[in-house]
Amino acid sequence: MSAPVIPFQRPSSKRHFKVLSFEEVQGQPEPTWLVNTVLPSNGLAMLYGPPGAGKTFLALDLALAVASRQPWLGHETTSGDVLYVLAEGVAGFPKRLKAGASARGLDTTTTGRVHFIDEPVLLHSAEEVDGLLAALAEQVGRPVALIIFDTLSRCFAGCEENSAKEISRLVENADRIRRQSGATVLLIHHTNKEGDSERGSSALRGSVDAMLVVTAKNGGNILKCDKQKDAAPFNPVRFQLVETWGSCVAVPVS
Repeated sequence: MSAPVIPFQRPSSKRHFKVLSFEEVQGQPEPTWLVNTVLPSNGLAMLYGPPGAGKTFLALDLALAVASRQPWLGHETTSGDVLYVLAEGVAGFPKRLKAGASARGLDTTTTGRVHFIDEPVLLHSAEEVDGLLAALAEQVGRPVALIIFDTLSRCFAGCEENSAKEISRLVENADRIRRQSGATVLLIHHTNKEGDSERGSSALRGSVDAMLVVTAKNGGNILKCDKQKDAAPFNPVRFQLVETWGSCVAVPVS
């Protein structure tokens, strides 16, 4: 005896969802890369490591590589404007910028595609996120391919990194920046006390599309993939910090 058929009743709701077919899902475009096999376009990513491992030197070199469409640590990049949030201030950064631009042979045309904010943007604040998006629209006036927050802790001041609830609020705002700007959002972060993982709640790890970790051991620096959501992990890349123009630049090592 078959079960009686109960007519489907549509509940009242102000929220409507589109139900996709198998074919519609299959027809979605493949993910694209800002840095081939390393950083997805329009993704949320994190670069973390201990103090002195070269995180900021790597992040600045990444910004210059994207702005000039030059390879980054041997990986091809997609060209675009970059916004770098210097949340720890500009002290010492002009020398790093001069050294990085000189090492890549960049002129003012290319370096003009890299833009800076020299104070923290609080990622737990919807008002501050509104201000960032307004600054992009009014002062940059064209799409950006990459937004770097250096460091996450300075852009999360007053909040608890170990709180999954507060980290979820940060991720929600970072995702809003990503969606509305079309950029890849990269968070620069620190390791925990043990030095074996990123600091704070695992909710952040669960939310990002890619995680890059940099280590400095026995005089060598290595960038490794700690998570890649939609592709295989890239191979570890060795690099060294080379002194130039009173600062350092990150140079890949064969």
